[in-house]
Amino acid sequence: MKIVGIFVIVLVFNIVFVIEMDILLGFSLYHSLDNMMNHFRAMSAPEHVLLIFMFVFLLIAPIKLMLNKTSKQEK
Repeated sequence: MKIVGIFVIVLVFNIVFVIEMDILLGFSLYHSLDNMMNHFRAMSAPEHVLLIFMFVFLLIAPIKLMLNKTSKQEK
């Protein structure tokens, strides 16, 4: 669970950094967010499937580990 937390914190810091850099370059907040999401709009359907598949596996492993720990603690 710590790894997922660190991943989320690093992701948020990177997103904030990119938005701040775009604002310093003179873009509006809307334009900065639009630039960040443009990469996902350019992806094809198989790439979207692979991205969702990756996120599912990223989330399943920590949840499964957490459920195993709670079931062992109850016994």
